[in-house]
Amino acid sequence: MAYTSIVQDLRKYLGGLTVPPDSVMAVPFDSSRVLTGSLQEFREGFDGLQIVLREASGVANPRWLRDYWTVSIQVIGENRSKYEEAEQLIGEVTFSLVGSDTVYVGDRAFVQFTSNQLPQFIGYLDNSKPLFSSTISFVVEGLKDEYNRKALC
Repeated sequence: MAYTSIVQDLRKYLGGLTVPPDSVMAVPFDSSRVLTGSLQEFREGFDGLQIVLREASGVANPRWLRDYWTVSIQVIGENRSKYEEAEQLIGEVTFSLVGSDTVYVGDRAFVQFTSNQLPQFIGYLDNSKPLFSSTISFVVEGLKDEYNRKALC
């Protein structure tokens, strides 16, 4: 569990790609513009904005299926005219998670979302594309025993 792609599960949740009995986001973001991985060059076809989720760190509990994760959220605008929209979107994405109820995706529960870094302007990519970033931490708990670790739920 500790080394499976947490950002892929967050991408599914934020983009409304999860289905019951998983948690379903009330008003999902456009899933086609939510990407995962390292900082990426802006891709065309994202209505001027794209969201990138990156795993910043993860710490596995050696005994219990309770892992601590930090994820970086970045929003990139297509050009300088998208500055305000990018600033608004980074806030919407960040605050849709911070303080939220337990999110269930597959056989995992995401809990205790907190902000390590509030949304802020980082600078311009290629001197023209506004880049905003925030960082959140949360706990991921497994719902069933796995390998040599026990589920707490």
